Amino acid sequence: MSKAPNIDQHLQQMRNLIQSEMQKQGMNTAALANALTMDRKELKRILNGSIELTVRDLVRINMILSLDSVLMESPEFPVQPEENTSSSDETPQSFQLIDEEKQDWTPEILGNHTKQLIAYGFALGCDMLLICTTEKLNGSNVPKAVLDRYAPRMPIQLDAQFHQYNKPEYSDNGISLRLSFDALYTCFFSWDSIEQIIFKPQPPEQKSTREPPKLRLV
Repeated sequence: MSKAPNIDQHLQQMRNLIQSEMQKQGMNTAALANALTMDRKELKRILNGSIELTVRDLVRINMILSLDSVLMESPEFPVQPEENTSSSDETPQSFQLIDEEKQDWTPEILGNHTKQLIAYGFALGCDMLLICTTEKLNGSNVPKAVLDRYAPRMPIQLDAQFHQYNKPEYSDNGISLRLSFDALYTCFFSWDSIEQIIFKPQPPEQKSTREPPKLRLV
């Protein structure tokens, strides 16, 4: 006779569901926090279980991610059997934001450094600043007035909360990004036009020795 799923299992599966929908919709924690008008650090703590997850938070997240339609496809909301909720090293499974710890982060030393750095920045949901050489941006579709204003080096700010709208597309020659100037433009940046990439990473969370709080009605 199988055990009835406990609240921790339900909460973990809900976190997994939220993660899955964020990935499908191309939304990182910065974008979701912005939509919730919530501090990004607070959202990450809610999602990794270090602070309380309230029903109010679930309702707000549902309004943005439309979780109802997903739950309706699986009305019983099945839970993995208890024996499968731990990894092979007997460490409890943890919620990974945007699969960041499931990626192969081994760098290709002889590969395209610029492409790898930008791809990692988007995968992590990290604010980035690209410094580009304007003389190499002819035919990039960046408005001429913008190129003239910032010559010889143009900064491109890529805020994490807008990454889903940047729609990066990678090629052997460069990257296409959807950017907002006086209107929306799809611009192409050759790899050799990007001189510098500056990251603004989120600080790591301090590990807590306290037991994670339970879901409460608020």
